[in-house]
Amino acid sequence: MKKGFDSLGIAAHLRLFTCTELMALVAGQQTVDAEEVVARMVFERFPAGSSTPNLFRRLVRSLNSVECRKLLVFATAQSALPAAGTNIVIR
Repeated sequence: MKKGFDSLGIAAHLRLFTCTELMALVAGQQTVDAEEVVARMVFERFPAGSSTPNLFRRLVRSLNSVECRKLLVFATAQSALPAAGTNIVIR
């Protein structure tokens, strides 16, 4: 990985980050909280008055961190939350 970054000529810029910050940039946020997942969820194409979005939110809130990570892998193919400003769209 270091060799790849070095080939880009940005080594001086990378030194500005701590190991933890670089890990967050490369792999995403490592801890997953149910409320953060719920906050990112956007429901589309559900009929008005559908109980599904609220039931799904309640289900997600009942999950622990490991279960939330598994849900993210299933739904987004990523084990971390998407970048800030990116929602998880549920249709």
